[in-house]
Amino acid sequence: MNLNNVLLLSVFSLSGCATVHFDNGEPQKTVMVKKKWHHNVALELVEVSKPVDPAEICEQQWHSVTTQHSYTGFIATGIVSYFMGPASLLTTNLWAPQQIKVECREVTP
Repeated sequence: MNLNNVLLLSVFSLSGCATVHFDNGEPQKTVMVKKKWHHNVALELVEVSKPVDPAEICEQQWHSVTTQHSYTGFIATGIVSYFMGPASLLTTNLWAPQQIKVECREVTP
């Protein structure tokens, strides 16, 4: 097995997908769904993009927020790590994109 295959296998085995879901109160009708990307670096210790604030996105009140380290982000991180060469073992989690989905409640009159 050559070094490139070992590095690629390492990236895939050390990475994973995760989803966290937050609900705000009882389930209600959702009228707006907004998806945004959020970027962290350095083992997710440093935020590069502005934090997603559901109160700024929703007119009245947010219903749920879902954060996901998706497969798409996993592939992007793997590509970045692959091109880093042998240093990819040190930078496996150098960049960690997340997809944030905010669902807003229906505005009541």
